[in-house]
Amino acid sequence: MKKNYLFAVAILISTLCSTSVRGQGSLTPPGGPAPTMKTLSQIEPRTPISALPYSITTPGSYYFTTNLSGSNGITIVTNNVTLDLSGFTLQGVSSTVSGINISGAYNHITVRNGCISGWSLRGIDGFYNGGTRNTLYENLIVSSNGYGGIVSDKNSIIRNCCAYGNGFGNTFVGLSTESGQIVDCVARGNASAGIFGYNTTIRNCVSESNVGPGFECNAGSVWDCGSYNNSSYGIELEGGPKHDVVTCKGM
Repeated sequence: MKKNYLFAVAILISTLCSTSVRGQGSLTPPGGPAPTMKTLSQIEPRTPISALPYSITTPGSYYFTTNLSGSNGITIVTNNVTLDLSGFTLQGVSSTVSGINISGAYNHITVRNGCISGWSLRGIDGFYNGGTRNTLYENLIVSSNGYGGIVSDKNSIIRNCCAYGNGFGNTFVGLSTESGQIVDCVARGNASAGIFGYNTTIRNCVSESNVGPGFECNAGSVWDCGSYNNSSYGIELEGGPKHDVVTCKGM
């Protein structure tokens, strides 16, 4: 009986040893899961601006990372630019320039979301004699700039902006554009007209306590606006073939 048992065990061991054993793969655990979401730079490639002076020479989207101050500001020398101040302030210090200057016949430019203050020339200088800008300025506060707040050119829109205390002496307006629109804006305490438009639609704006007229409109229209306590006219219309003034208050 014992011999039979030993014989059976020997056969079992022989069978197990003769059977090939396959490897079960690496015992090293795999790495952690890789991210599957796209980064912000992949969704919306943007270039940060963290110091002055800064020159924008390539089309694209740019944004502030902090408050910026200095004697020189932002210069734009290309088409197709979006500049987002990201809620920060562009502050002039002993400057002899504009805070943001579009230098040349460049088009399709947007500036938005922040404050521009203390520049000896203009907060934003978007004027180019003979040019066609097609620009958009929105959600901006421009204050205490020497030669005006926002000065734009043809086919531009100034929207939801405030201009406070811009200009020296009796010149230079808070907000101005040509052949465009000024909408949902406030101008207060500027050294000349609060809001000026040439062949421009001005709508749903308030102009108060400016040295010149509240609204100066040349060949354009003023709709649903309020003009209060300005040193000159509430609304001054001049030149051009047609003026429309509708439901304005405080003239």
